[in-house]
Amino acid sequence: MFNALKAALKGEAWAPYKEVKHPVKPEPPQPVYRVAYLVGTPQPELADFITKVGISLTDKPQKANLWIMDAETVTAEDLQKVQAILKKWQKKGGMLLALSSGNGLSGAFCDWLPEDVKLTDRRASAFEVNKNTSWGSHFELPDLYFSEMDGDRYILKHGLTGNLIEKGEVIFSASRTDWNLFNNVAEHWKCAQVVLYETLNKPEGVALVTYPLGNVNLALSVIDYHLWTKETSTFWKNLFRVMAIDVDRTNLQNQNVKRKEHDLLMDGPTD
Repeated sequence: MFNALKAALKGEAWAPYKEVKHPVKPEPPQPVYRVAYLVGTPQPELADFITKVGISLTDKPQKANLWIMDAETVTAEDLQKVQAILKKWQKKGGMLLALSSGNGLSGAFCDWLPEDVKLTDRRASAFEVNKNTSWGSHFELPDLYFSEMDGDRYILKHGLTGNLIEKGEVIFSASRTDWNLFNNVAEHWKCAQVVLYETLNKPEGVALVTYPLGNVNLALSVIDYHLWTKETSTFWKNLFRVMAIDVDRTNLQNQNVKRKEHDLLMDGPTD
């Protein structure tokens, strides 16, 4: 009905139905980032998120090629330490993952960036993906749909804009349609409302962007990591695997513990 309504408004002929066949997703790369170093003192929610998603941390920055910072609270002093780390890793390369829940960006962080970046007043309960990127090629729209999960469905509270976004590589952006507004609406009303909503001018809503800092890749996200549901946990773990971040080591360790053969003599009776 949605496509029929758009065709009717444009005066076009109705095209016959064509089944949408999604391409086979490529396999995620082998992990390159086995452990991460946490820069500065993050908010407790971010530390908890890193634990839940399964990223292993080290307290020795020289042993990590992945550095994670809280983009909302990082200080100028923290960033001075980061600058020294980046200089040492320019030849080998690495990744700097700056995470914000979308509630703000540290002033020191914005000043430190080589290009300006700002938050926009844009919410979203689903993402659109840039399929022309190596990370984006692993995702289809069903992987990026959060409009029917329990609790808060707005996984994006604010979007990103600025020169850093224009010169960087955008991975995810806010969906043009906020399905959270239309899911419980009668179909004939929904179609007209969605057509109207898609034509509205909305603020930019970039959610994840990468930008080269020499030979180190900066990945800046304002996706709300506070939301932890079966949908978001699957999304984050898939995303980090695609980014070549190892999130399976903890799971494998847990599986090995569960699969340990029970020894009646050493372990005692099972009940």
